[in-house]
Amino acid sequence: MSITLYNETSLGGGGQTYTEDVPDMKDFSNRARSLKVEGYPWVAFTKKAFQGEFKIYRVGQYMNLNDFAVKISSLRVIKESLENPQITLYKNVNYTGAGKDIFEEIDNVDQIKKEIGGEISSHKIKEGVWILCKDEHFCGERMFTKENVPNYVQIGWKNQLSSLKPLTPSDFE
Repeated sequence: MSITLYNETSLGGGGQTYTEDVPDMKDFSNRARSLKVEGYPWVAFTKKAFQGEFKIYRVGQYMNLNDFAVKISSLRVIKESLENPQITLYKNVNYTGAGKDIFEEIDNVDQIKKEIGGEISSHKIKEGVWILCKDEHFCGERMFTKENVPNYVQIGWKNQLSSLKPLTPSDFE
């Protein structure tokens, strides 16, 4: 399982191979113009610490990253199963207050907010990998998450979640 980034298109030029999550690519940050993925899918982020815009690459060769070229600053491997996704959304931070289990995509969380009696402030992932969005219908700023998040305020998402969906192969490049 690895991802190799190349500083030229068509897998040319110098390359750098990674086999585990890379929160800060340091020397190879913002240089990739093509890449090769082996074993598991990988997520490439435009900012350090798995932040910013992202693209998800399945196993294969990507000869030209086009609009994502020279923007990659951190990487995550996806080893989690995408089967039977489940996330629990909580009204309060630290997974407290009313909660709601979600098993499928929700293009507008207003009904969930009503059911739990307020905004959504934290989540726990039971299965799968999820994409959370600040706008309805999976638009706007997105968060890729495969971990529990105890406090949306700390990550700039206070009362921002508007839609969410489990990661599926259709989300891959």
